[in-house]
Amino acid sequence: MRTLDQRRSATLPQPTATASPSLADTIQSAVAKQITDELQGELSRKKNAAVQPPAYRFGDPGKSIAVLPFDNLSRDPDNAYFCEGVQDEILTSSGEVSDLKVVSRTSTQHFKSCSR
Repeated sequence: MRTLDQRRSATLPQPTATASPSLADTIQSAVAKQITDELQGELSRKKNAAVQPPAYRFGDPGKSIAVLPFDNLSRDPDNAYFCEGVQDEILTSSGEVSDLKVVSRTSTQHFKSCSR
């Protein structure tokens, strides 16, 4: 009988210190890894956003231009539309420059009366 018991115990798997994890432990580990990865990705995105320059806001220094109204220096008041045409042409041409912020014509019109 003893020999039979010894053979059985020799063929049975012996418990080891590193038993395979239970299903609950596996799920917990997977969820923890997923949360950690998501948090690290969010932190990385926030760090990258902090490094990038902010979008242009009114009053920020940068590449911007305002074309002030021109005065009609001719004696004929009917030629005043040439002054407005020159301003419009400069505004239109400047607006085609991609990195340049152009102040609108309506924002600069109140300077028309202050020119002299």
